[in-house]
Amino acid sequence: MARIKAAGESPAGQRSAKRTVNSYIRCSRALFSLKVKKFINIALPDLLPFEGVEMEQAGSMKYQSTIVVADLVAAARKELRQEYPEAYKVFLLGLFAGLRRNEIDGLEWSALDWKNYLIRVKNTDVLHLKSDESEAIVAIDAEVVAELKELHKHPPSSNRSISGSSRMLTEGPA
Repeated sequence: MARIKAAGESPAGQRSAKRTVNSYIRCSRALFSLKVKKFINIALPDLLPFEGVEMEQAGSMKYQSTIVVADLVAAARKELRQEYPEAYKVFLLGLFAGLRRNEIDGLEWSALDWKNYLIRVKNTDVLHLKSDESEAIVAIDAEVVAELKELHKHPPSSNRSISGSSRMLTEGPA
C-alpha cells in the first residue's frame, strides 16, 4: 500500500505502482508454489503464505498499439530505401518476418525462397541462432519479397550494415 500511496494522484503512476505490487504478490506466491515446494525440504503450513492476498485492480496490461503500420512502411520506404538500404532491409525483415537482430545480421540471400515467399532461418557459418528451436521457415508477403528482390539487384557500395554487421544478407557460400 505504501508504494501505491507514494505514486500520488497520477493515474499513470497509480497504474504502474499497482502493477508492481501485483508483480510482487505473484512472485511471493510463486516462492511457495507446488512446483517450488517439491525442491525444498521445509514443512509448509496448509494455508500457504500469501494465499488469499488480493491483487490490486491495475487495469488491462494488454498492449494496444497506436502505430499505423501503413504510415510507418511508407515513411521507411521514403526515408530509408534509397539512402540507407541496409536499414531498410532490417526494417522489412524485423517488421514483416519477425526476425531478431542477430538473425537479420547473419541472414544470407540464399535463405530466401523467392518463389514460395519463405525465409529459411537456420544455423550457418555466419548465423548462430539463439537456440536450435529458433530454426524456422518464415512466410513473408509477396510485397516484401518484391522489395527484397529490388534491394538484392542493387547492392550497397559498402558491405557494412547500419547495425554494424558486415555480413547482413551476404551471398553466402556458393
